[in-house]
Amino acid sequence: MGAARAADCEGLTCAHIAADRGDLEALRMLLDVGGDAIVHDVDQFSRTPAHHAVVREKFDTLELLLESGGRELAIAADRKGLTCALIAAEWGEVKALDMLIEVGGREVVEAADADGRTCAHWAAYRGDVPILSKIVDLAGPQVLLAPDCDGKTCAHWASDRGEFGTFDLLLAAGGKALATAADHKGVC
Repeated sequence: MGAARAADCEGLTCAHIAADRGDLEALRMLLDVGGDAIVHDVDQFSRTPAHHAVVREKFDTLELLLESGGRELAIAADRKGLTCALIAAEWGEVKALDMLIEVGGREVVEAADADGRTCAHWAAYRGDVPILSKIVDLAGPQVLLAPDCDGKTCAHWASDRGEFGTFDLLLAAGGKALATAADHKGVC
């Protein structure tokens, strides 16, 4: 079992590397030897193999990891507070987000990183209406009103990037409260 969990100088285990490469066969062998605990091992940035699978868009690998790691893995955050769902929302990975929601539920999209940014902030920043709609359907419109550490809501993030296509959804869901929310600088 020790060899299955051994880490290199960056904290990467064989499970991290297998997840990064999408090597399902290697990951299954590692799970047979090391058990489900290997999916919770973290690298030097406190990222699990699931974080690596999301970044590399290895969805079959993510599915296997979530089967072994469950809800705890679905909501695991790295040292900056980034969860797999936050990465998926930031990068527009609908399939990964769906898988994470299925295992972790509403908490997956409500979690915030160290800067107070949620999946909704990242989806608004990208102008990703399908992901933003999914988040609002699951967590309710109040998720759009949550400010980050700078006091910025999803509307601020969308306007910062010129993603005005998301405003119909944002305003329909968040209403007047979202349209008039000011950040810490008083900017609406």
